[in-house]
Amino acid sequence: MPFSTKLSFSTLFHYFFTYFVASFNQKCYICTVESAHFMQATGLANELKVSRNDISTYLLYMEKVGMIGQLRDETGGMRGLGKTDKVYLDNPNLIYALSGDHANIGNIRETFFYNQTRLTEDVITSKVSDFTIGKYTFEVGGAKKSHKQIKNVPHSYVVRDDVEYANGDILPLWSFGLLY
Repeated sequence: MPFSTKLSFSTLFHYFFTYFVASFNQKCYICTVESAHFMQATGLANELKVSRNDISTYLLYMEKVGMIGQLRDETGGMRGLGKTDKVYLDNPNLIYALSGDHANIGNIRETFFYNQTRLTEDVITSKVSDFTIGKYTFEVGGAKKSHKQIKNVPHSYVVRDDVEYANGDILPLWSFGLLY
């Protein structure tokens, strides 16, 4: 069934969940066990047997209902609408629900950070690290995450899991949960 804006909500809902989500379930599982999933719209369209142009619309619907979060680059306006760099499941609970014990801890950390910061800030991809918020750059990792990747980047911070206190440009991941 090709996408049309004249479909009723109930028809679209039924089509979406019987066809698209069933096919997308495997992709969601991949998103949970690998690190952040880079989107290849053409490949995803081929797998789901839908138009490449419809993929961005479907992903937007999934984002609006709280299933996923799309991390975009700094391209704004109309040019940036369909340009998604990474797709995260909406929150770490979905990751655990879909993958159980096979979840990638790095993906969980990034998903948590993105989920907590995107509600109050405009979060975009960074060329040198995980995320950029305004003039600040953030690299998310575990307790031993180093500054190597962002050492020459001004206003950069390492966000570490498994640490209790902030120390200079090292911030604990849990503290971003207070933004929600």
